[in-house]
Amino acid sequence: MNATFELTLALKLYRLKRKGEVMSHLAEARSLSMHEGNPEVTESIERLISRMRAELT
Repeated sequence: MNATFELTLALKLYRLKRKGEVMSHLAEARSLSMHEGNPEVTESIERLISRMRAELT
């Protein structure tokens, strides 16, 4: 798997209102993107995680 796959999955789960599963896939996407060496994608995922945290609390 790669960061794009995990991010896409997280967004689909979010649209299905399966919010309990979203954060784990976003975390995996962030981890993968760091290893893939794309800092712009990593930053984008981190911003999305912050927004999701705020929404889920």
